Amino acid sequence: MLLEGGLGMVDFKLLNRWMNASRTFIVFCVFFVFSVSISQADTLVGGRISSDTIWDLAGSPYIVTSTLQVYGEDYSSATLTIEAGVEVRFDPTVSIEIGSRLDADIQEGVGALIVIGTSGSPVLFTNNSNASIWGQMIFHDSTDDRTTRLEYASIDCSSGLYFYAASPSLKNCIIENVRNISAAFWLMSSNAIFEEVEITTYSKYGIMLPGSSPTITGGSLTNQHPEGEGIFGGVAPKITDFTISLASS
Repeated sequence: MLLEGGLGMVDFKLLNRWMNASRTFIVFCVFFVFSVSISQADTLVGGRISSDTIWDLAGSPYIVTSTLQVYGEDYSSATLTIEAGVEVRFDPTVSIEIGSRLDADIQEGVGALIVIGTSGSPVLFTNNSNASIWGQMIFHDSTDDRTTRLEYASIDCSSGLYFYAASPSLKNCIIENVRNISAAFWLMSSNAIFEEVEITTYSKYGIMLPGSSPTITGGSLTNQHPEGEGIFGGVAPKITDFTISLASS
């Protein structure tokens, strides 16, 4: 339909199509903005995980605001599984602990951590502030060693990894920018397995092994401390094709 007026010829069919297209475009924009805001939303976590839990990419990044403890109730097991591509960001000094503590008044259930990154999509553990160092990744004696494994994990800006009578396995992991006055890795009575693990630290010692006999295959240790050392202690560690670089040498 055409109508003549002060503005000239008006085609109402064309005008109607234009208005419908405009409404569709506006709805699309609103949906797109809403979708992006949802996909980028942070998931706040912290405290106790006492049952099996999965962190997937849809909830990433996970912001750990208080020390995270993973172990079950009444001697049962709890497993935290983290899928490929997930980011876990820690507030300053906040740690993650697997299994209940050695000095706990009442021994509770066991805990496990499964990190299943890939070469193209690793799992990232890092700080939640560019200027901060987060706490430790600690494996207590009630860690489920057979279940606990980290594959293709990148652990950045931590205060180190501690293994207290726990022997999990780490494979194809990168641990860098560790800041700890004593050691990047501290193993006590541990037979942990490290395969192709790269460590960069600023510590007195790279790896401490009191009473421990880990298996270390491939990988490297770089200690940037001017007086730093490499591996200290150990009962009968099995170390093959592991490169150590010291700033002090």
